[in-house]
Amino acid sequence: RIKFRKKNGDQRTMIATNDIRFMPTDAVPVFNGTHNYHTSYPVFDIHAQAWRSFKPDNLIEMEALDPATITP
Repeated sequence: RIKFRKKNGDQRTMIATNDIRFMPTDAVPVFNGTHNYHTSYPVFDIHAQAWRSFKPDNLIEMEALDPATITP
């Protein structure tokens, strides 16, 4: 569970992952080695079934969840 501040100042909470075991096969990224994690952090939103990103400076809270309790 990730809580972060959006560009417009609103807060958003999402259930997201970078673990390919929890992504549909067509969403699995092909790593090209060029992403800069200092400017944005990409995650796969489990409920939206889409990639999202947030700036590390805007992170409010991050909580690890038991994968067995998460439903798409």
